[in-house]
Amino acid sequence: MERQILLVKGWEGFGDRLQVVTGCINYCLHHNASICVDWRDYMWGQDKTDFTDYFEIMGVQSVPLSTVIEKVKKGGVINPPAYTLEHIINPPSPLIHFPDFSSGICKSSLRQEGDIIVHNSKGDRVWHLNNLILNLRVSEKIAPIIIKNLSGLQMPYTAVHLRG
Repeated sequence: MERQILLVKGWEGFGDRLQVVTGCINYCLHHNASICVDWRDYMWGQDKTDFTDYFEIMGVQSVPLSTVIEKVKKGGVINPPAYTLEHIINPPSPLIHFPDFSSGICKSSLRQEGDIIVHNSKGDRVWHLNNLILNLRVSEKIAPIIIKNLSGLQMPYTAVHLRG
């Protein structure tokens, strides 16, 4: 059986996005699927940056969007079927947040049918904190910037709460 690809189309705020990614990592770990995270929408990347500019996923095979596009062009079955090649190629948008574009991976841990499973970042979400801690890292490009900014903090410092 060929490895599925789970394409995660980003939406909402940063904490919500991380929550969705932890659930999608969970699906990939349970079903030996690859993952592609597309955060090029206007709220995150403004079509200039993406998830991989900031993060790396460890322990799950990550593939670029070009691999997903190639698989679709070769006849790969997309689930949910409302998605077209155009939806895959384009950055996430409000259009994909209608029920026809909703995947079932949040409601069930069962393997979904199809070669490419697309998750529109909507639906019932559950934090998989172990996946956040064990499988997500800040990219090597961003880590030095964060370290530099943190090194200048003096007590008391500001804490940021990520809700979602």
